[in-house]
Amino acid sequence: MNGEEQKGFPQAFDLDRYTIFQCVAGSRAFGTSGPDSDEDLRGIVIAPQELLYSPFWSFSGHDEHSDERDLVLYELRKFMKLAAVSNPSIIELLWIPKDCLRVTTHWSDMLMQRRRDFLSIAAKSRFIGYASQQLHKLRLKRDYMKNPPEERPVREDFPNSKSYKQAADKWRSFVAWRDGRSSTRQELEERFGYDTKHAAHLVRLLRMGWEIVTEGSVNVRRADAEELRKLRFEGAWSFEDLEGYADEMMRKMDEFVEQGRSPLPEKPDLCALNELCCEITADFYKTKGIAI
Repeated sequence: MNGEEQKGFPQAFDLDRYTIFQCVAGSRAFGTSGPDSDEDLRGIVIAPQELLYSPFWSFSGHDEHSDERDLVLYELRKFMKLAAVSNPSIIELLWIPKDCLRVTTHWSDMLMQRRRDFLSIAAKSRFIGYASQQLHKLRLKRDYMKNPPEERPVREDFPNSKSYKQAADKWRSFVAWRDGRSSTRQELEERFGYDTKHAAHLVRLLRMGWEIVTEGSVNVRRADAEELRKLRFEGAWSFEDLEGYADEMMRKMDEFVEQGRSPLPEKPDLCALNELCCEITADFYKTKGIAI
């Protein structure tokens, strides 16, 4: 190991040996994919002992991108930390459909058997937070389509530095959006007047969050998949209807939790989850013949 590797992990790290779980996530798991949808792979690894205890190196995640797949791996401790606050991209992996499983082990089974222990009313703020971000992006992109900046701002044209900075930030954001879109995304936006992919993602997030806080269930494979597909690929909703639906769903979720009607606890038992993490890691090392 050397200084250049401090932000990553040693080259000798055998990911396959330390991977305990891998699955297909995203639209293919939701049942909302199209013929050109990518295969999004997600997984969990247990860090090698030299990284687990090292003061200099750490492993919290790994991204690998290619034309065929998008792989993201999370180290077990980081995965559990994110799951314990109901991070939408993480909590759904604990309820992934069986036909999307690619790698399962005794250790991932130990985790899945305790998956309900991760749920709490924290899901409300997390899912609303993610949905709010999606709604903001939708409104921003729609504004770019309707009122695009005409040219790069020049400092001399503004009365003060604050207004210039705002205009410059908007210009950079606009250029990043304009030049970063795929041809498919651009076609959908121009055809329907807004980003229908983000819109479908927004609606799914809101519905999954509602189901979690009201029923305590995480429904990854969507019963409303066809409706979401029509929204994404056919622009089935008007933008005004989408905004109204999102605002109402967030209001309802807030109200439901504030009234104390959710069956979920206020927060997970972190001590119990910590013991689970230690148990899984110790058993993994023992089985693999790795000295602790």
